[in-house]
Amino acid sequence: SFRLPGWAAKPRDAPTLIVYKGDEEQERHLLAEKAMLFGRKVEHAPARGTMRLDHDSISREHAVIVHAFQGESFVCDLESRYGTKLNGEPLKARAYTTLPEGAELRW
Repeated sequence: SFRLPGWAAKPRDAPTLIVYKGDEEQERHLLAEKAMLFGRKVEHAPARGTMRLDHDSISREHAVIVHAFQGESFVCDLESRYGTKLNGEPLKARAYTTLPEGAELRW
């Protein structure tokens, strides 16, 4: 299961996560916690850092966005079955990758 890295910190300027289904915006969430964990078997509590994604292609703990002390944000695929894509490119499992502003994540 996911463990928050020691370098994680609450962001100074919390970014906004915009959730789309197709081309239609579904939700907006301020990412004000140290991390946001996404998965099929996590509690749906975005204000507390967890978001449930109910779909068969989503793993129990699929991916996480983590903020660092230096102000950067990172995304990490948690060895999910179908992977995570950042701007169309598959992420390497268990590797923290810089998450640029305006990036698109797909599960």
